[in-house]
Amino acid sequence: ILGIKLLMTNRAKRRLATLVGLIILFGIILAILVAVRREFRDRAAAEASVKGMEFYAQGDWQLALPLLSQALSRQGDDLELRLALARTRSEVPTDFEGEHLRQALSLYSSTRDLAVSTPNVDRELLAEAYLGCARLQAMGIGEVPLIRLKESAEALWQFDPPDARAIPYLLFLRKIVSD
Repeated sequence: ILGIKLLMTNRAKRRLATLVGLIILFGIILAILVAVRREFRDRAAAEASVKGMEFYAQGDWQLALPLLSQALSRQGDDLELRLALARTRSEVPTDFEGEHLRQALSLYSSTRDLAVSTPNVDRELLAEAYLGCARLQAMGIGEVPLIRLKESAEALWQFDPPDARAIPYLLFLRKIVSD
């Protein structure tokens, strides 16, 4: 190699060939295991999505929550799944710190941002994301909730035609400002 002549016995050459063969074999086995594991996780997430959406449709928030969370870990850009998990989080009884509500608001907000950047998005999905944000912001969840509530309600009102579901939030803001 590079002008240096290596003296190797036939036995050393066989050992080196065996070692290289084993390394290649282990590499192939590892690649197969990784692919099988990925497929298993994808399949488990798909099953969790179906079961989670069933529990969600029945209003069984406690059973839907872990399944929808598992599904979202593999299907992060699914808007319907994101909204279902956000609603589920907002419906699950929460602790005194309101962690489920903060996480629900975060999901609604990120889903809204994803929906806005998605071409030909279903208007109802976008409206549901804005409404979820507005509902939690009206409860005082999140940073500067009234300013964010105003943004959410005005965005709903800017729909063509205006979404009437924004009216209660706009009236709520008007009442707070006048008080």
